[in-house]
Amino acid sequence: TIAAGKDIKNIKNFWIKDGGEVFKNYNRLLVEDLDFLPSPDRTIFNYFKNTKTKKTPRFIFSRGCPFDCTYCCNHAIKKVYKDLGKYIRFRSVKLAIAEVEAELQKYNFSHFKLDDDTFSLNKDWLKEFCESIVAKNWNLTFECNIRPGTIDEEGMRSLKKGGCILVKIGVETGNESLRKNILNRRFTNEDIIKTFKMAKDNGIKTFSFNMVGIPGETLQTIKETIDLNAKIKPDFMQVTIFFPYRGTVLGDMCFEKGYVDEHLEDSYMEKSSLRLPGISRRQIEWAAKSFKFRVYWQYDKKKAWKELVLKIKLFILSNHVLHLAIRKVYNLAKISQKNNNCNPKSSD
Repeated sequence: TIAAGKDIKNIKNFWIKDGGEVFKNYNRLLVEDLDFLPSPDRTIFNYFKNTKTKKTPRFIFSRGCPFDCTYCCNHAIKKVYKDLGKYIRFRSVKLAIAEVEAELQKYNFSHFKLDDDTFSLNKDWLKEFCESIVAKNWNLTFECNIRPGTIDEEGMRSLKKGGCILVKIGVETGNESLRKNILNRRFTNEDIIKTFKMAKDNGIKTFSFNMVGIPGETLQTIKETIDLNAKIKPDFMQVTIFFPYRGTVLGDMCFEKGYVDEHLEDSYMEKSSLRLPGISRRQIEWAAKSFKFRVYWQYDKKKAWKELVLKIKLFILSNHVLHLAIRKVYNLAKISQKNNNCNPKSSD
């Protein structure tokens, strides 16, 4: 349309602002056959412009998510596309493998990431993909997102055989009531423990996603999340602070109840945007900062101290004045030590 010089205000899927008027167009039908779509052109990103340096490409071979977690965008997108076609779709394994192969011919990589919302959603697809990767004899490794309740021992063995070295799993909270009634994630702590154990038993490392500052959160529910992580012992952890995105069930509820601060934070890693009745913003933010240390402290003191040292280093680096002061003291100490070595005291 643009190339032909035609009016763009009526293109489906677009909302166009022209002057003071907004043209809101209808959505197109969903593309149900993902094989119809071309592979993405990664060369538009600076990261892929240099073909000689080693890369870690990312792939997505499916669209949509069947779950309705209240804090996530998926249920909102699903609502927008209601009656416009099949929401959960998969690319054929054949073309998925062809896309990986095409990237191998362009770039130097031995590991890749799969960003499908739930890679373990389709058991048969997963098994066929892993078997196809093995058959290619590429000796590649990969990581993916899975969900408790969507994978069994056979599926985990397929992942291991296919080269999976890391599974990333959303724990979010260790409190089952918050998980079920607030986040609408309908699986238990036992389901989580079982999934992490299956991965470890098959020699696959684990990564847990966690979130604090959820409506209904208290210091006790945060402790339950920490305790659950100490029990499952993930190899890697991420902790974020809940952010109330408009258009999501939980985000809209926070605005309706007056929980949202006038100033919305621009990051969900360190700051909370909510004023909750059961816990203060400072307590939420401190819980996020101290989360990993408190998990490690329960079963690996050495790892806990390393985490604490890392936090102190990051704090110093983020504080420009403090960073300069410490560097100055460090340099003075080095000069003093050098002078002492050059002028040793004579012995009597």
